[in-house]
Amino acid sequence: MELASNVARRDTFNRKGRNAFVPYGFLDYSKFCEKLIPQFCSWYAYEQKPLYDFLVENSWSIKGYHQAKPLLYFEFIPFDFDADEVHVALEHTQKFVEFLLSLGVPRTHFKVWLSGSKGFHVEVDRSVFDLAHPSADVLRRARAFAERAMRALSIKVDLSLYSSARLYRVPNSKHAKTGLDRKSTRLNSSHRCISYAVFCLKK
Repeated sequence: MELASNVARRDTFNRKGRNAFVPYGFLDYSKFCEKLIPQFCSWYAYEQKPLYDFLVENSWSIKGYHQAKPLLYFEFIPFDFDADEVHVALEHTQKFVEFLLSLGVPRTHFKVWLSGSKGFHVEVDRSVFDLAHPSADVLRRARAFAERAMRALSIKVDLSLYSSARLYRVPNSKHAKTGLDRKSTRLNSSHRCISYAVFCLKK
């Protein structure tokens, strides 16, 4: 199946109008895109032909495409934790990770990332969720899971990631404000996480 993803670059494949698209999924695009600048890509991919047919008919705007509930391809579901205070974002991330473990999710099935600023991202493997793949319902289901976690744990998750055509920062790419990388981490080193995030804020 040929796939396509929405990206935030002005010099990419099939750039027209306000949108840019690449003929890859998130993980494949992450392997070769330039990491020395901020890079964003939808964390899910579309079937290429129906997407491009829609874009051609709509002046290369993706607006309205999700109303038809297209099938989306994804390797993980992301959860974004951000707060005014680094310690709060870390605490919320730790609570969420403990929540996953309490549900029986193996540590090998999720990855934690430092955002390069004051936030954290947790990517949970798609196999954890009772979802078909590809799925036309993944955005709604992911949002519902995040809302459940927010209520149960009294934490804050950025729900905008589950909006249509929402972009997500590529691993190891530079943060626009701090100039630091989005990098993976292990939460069993809380002091390191906080020190790195505070350093980012001073940039």
